[in-house]
Amino acid sequence: GMWLSQTSWNYTATNKLLLQATASFLMQAVSFTNAIVPEATDVGITEQTTGYSWGALPGATSNGYENPHPGDNFTQRVVASYVTGSHQFKAGLQTLQGKYDTFGDAAPNGLNYVFRGGAPLLINQFASPFYNEVRIRSQGVFAQDQWTVNRLTLNVGVRYDHFTAYAPAVTVPAG
Repeated sequence: GMWLSQTSWNYTATNKLLLQATASFLMQAVSFTNAIVPEATDVGITEQTTGYSWGALPGATSNGYENPHPGDNFTQRVVASYVTGSHQFKAGLQTLQGKYDTFGDAAPNGLNYVFRGGAPLLINQFASPFYNEVRIRSQGVFAQDQWTVNRLTLNVGVRYDHFTAYAPAVTVPAG
């Protein structure tokens, strides 16, 4: 399932100053399946020449069928604009926070058999169970200025972005 919401706010402080704020969040549950839960006896097979898989999705998560993985994003933006006849100035801030967690067991039995043209080629074996958490953060600050004097227009701007992503330590049961 997915839930998306966005809110915007505009405030005209004076006839020259405009303040804007926006916030949005996306809360989603990601599932790596077509809703067909493989049996423990199913065999995951991929034909390399076509890329087609059947029997079970390679590396599919058995826990993920019943418990989708959270993949949520939250964003905010605040901007102030100052506009006169010959001068335009805008400055603002953008932020993003998010998470993307995956957990489960590679099904069935952590194996996927790969064939090429019907002949056996290799076996993919997935470590199972698995679990990871990913966190992202992003901040951006910007300012832009435009001056017009007679027939001369000067545009200047600056922006700084900082992005971080990390995976906190997790404990996974033995497989």
